[in-house]
Amino acid sequence: MDTLSKDVEYMSHPDKWVAWPLCPLKRRGTSEIGILIAAKDVRTCVFEANMFSGTNWRKEALAFIEGRETSIPVHEYDSFEAIAADHWVVD
Repeated sequence: MDTLSKDVEYMSHPDKWVAWPLCPLKRRGTSEIGILIAAKDVRTCVFEANMFSGTNWRKEALAFIEGRETSIPVHEYDSFEAIAADHWVVD
């Protein structure tokens, strides 16, 4: 199994995430970092945030789920394969 397939496999099984309900990601070739959240409404969304930073990404994720504006970038994808194809990998 190649690295891309391993990342997709890991992303698609939140029960295996070490930091459940969060899965930290990084974007290959950039300094961007993000978070997947194991929640039905945002399962294939990458929130550009550091889960250990002072940024209140929890509040931002809730705002996104409720359809409100967020102050952090949120990338919406149709699948975990699409997330990986956009160069996001498990960190």
